[in-house]
Amino acid sequence: MTAKKGVTRREFIGTTASAGAVLAAGSKSIAEAASANIRQSDEMVYYVGYGSNLNVAYTIENLLPNGRFIMRAYIPNYRIEFRQWSNNSRGGISAMIEAPGELVEAAMYQCPQSDLDTLDYRLDYYVPDYKREVFRVLGEDNQWYQASLYRLWEPKGPFPPSRRYVEGMLEGAKQLELSPEYIQRIEGFLRDSIVAPD
Repeated sequence: MTAKKGVTRREFIGTTASAGAVLAAGSKSIAEAASANIRQSDEMVYYVGYGSNLNVAYTIENLLPNGRFIMRAYIPNYRIEFRQWSNNSRGGISAMIEAPGELVEAAMYQCPQSDLDTLDYRLDYYVPDYKREVFRVLGEDNQWYQASLYRLWEPKGPFPPSRRYVEGMLEGAKQLELSPEYIQRIEGFLRDSIVAPD
């Protein structure tokens, strides 16, 4: 597992916020900017989604415009907890927390490096609370891969899960046909979820 080194959370937030503002102020949309970047660097990389990004259609539409779903993947010695409050989702959203002996089931995508570089600066998605790290994950083909994912800088809470957020997780988990046990776990999150007032 490799984390960003030599950069504090404050420095990272300042850098990503500034870049996001420049991108937003330009004439190109985020999707257009991502497409332009592909011409400069078309290195394909792996990305793993474990929360709402289990929903393939949502992930491709909103996060990885030039990506595609590859296979299910597994992240050993972690579990999902709801350690970040989201005003947009009106409840807790997921974080990966170290948990020896447990397993996170996930969706693995392949995309140009430029998709992730753009995502690093997307305010209200991962910025400013999540950081990109590279993990060693097990694909459903029993091969190990180096894949990027986003984790919280500073887990808080735990918070009651957002109903809307967990519904997206559950829809994706069922579409991916994750294990019955894992789907039951997400259904448990749904039972514990809340619909916060506007």
